[in-house]
Amino acid sequence: ASQALQGRAAGVNVVRSGGNPGNPGSIRIRGTGTINNADPLIIIDGIPAGDLNAVNPNDIASIEVLKDASASAIYGTRAANGVVIVTTKRGGFEQPMRLNVNAYTGMSNAIKTLDMLDAATLVELKRERFTNDGLTINPVWNDPSNSTQRTNWQDELFRTGTVNNIDVALSGGSAKSSYMLSAGMYDEKGIITNSFFKRYSMRLNSDHRIGKRLKVGQSIQLTRSNDNSLNTLSAQDGLIWSAIRFMPFIPVKNDDGSWGTSKAS
Repeated sequence: ASQALQGRAAGVNVVRSGGNPGNPGSIRIRGTGTINNADPLIIIDGIPAGDLNAVNPNDIASIEVLKDASASAIYGTRAANGVVIVTTKRGGFEQPMRLNVNAYTGMSNAIKTLDMLDAATLVELKRERFTNDGLTINPVWNDPSNSTQRTNWQDELFRTGTVNNIDVALSGGSAKSSYMLSAGMYDEKGIITNSFFKRYSMRLNSDHRIGKRLKVGQSIQLTRSNDNSLNTLSAQDGLIWSAIRFMPFIPVKNDDGSWGTSKAS
């Protein structure tokens, strides 16, 4: 849901710190004004909430951003970094029952992978390096079997990512009561193997008229999410960096079923 703010209001930036599925990104209003937590205060249906991305985007009726001090004064010091006010959809009084179903699916791929040396060329260049430096060639590079291309590690790491989403909402109302009941499922598989994000959500909003001057209501939300975020940073233990550095003559698995591994320099 945080991505819905991107480009919608001046002075509001949404920056994703990585490409893992479900990565919510950081919301910054008027820039970063503190070395501590710079996240804005999130208000959902009048209640302070911690995670905007726990809300199903299709349940949102409107999003308002309070940026100046006077507008956010009623929330106190918690609003020092700005306020994001989210209003979710509700049913209407004297409205017929209405069923809305929204579903979509999509795919994603890495646009381009890096061009790497094949095993034979790599072995040849490594042997030349040792010879030109006047050093004894590492036995790894004298092994003829290591000139055989066995694995393209980028192909092993990347896959076609998919995203599937379905939402069902039931709304309506009588003269004295209104309701909106929704349920949703979001399933995203990243372009890196074994990375994923799943979210199941349910919401019930209802309002009831008690007499001519009193109206009561409630907003109930249940959310369950599960994700597997992988280390894709640029450090040497990051997955993408490792796929670039791994030797192409190493198999993913050896003949005995063990994982392929080798040390070479």
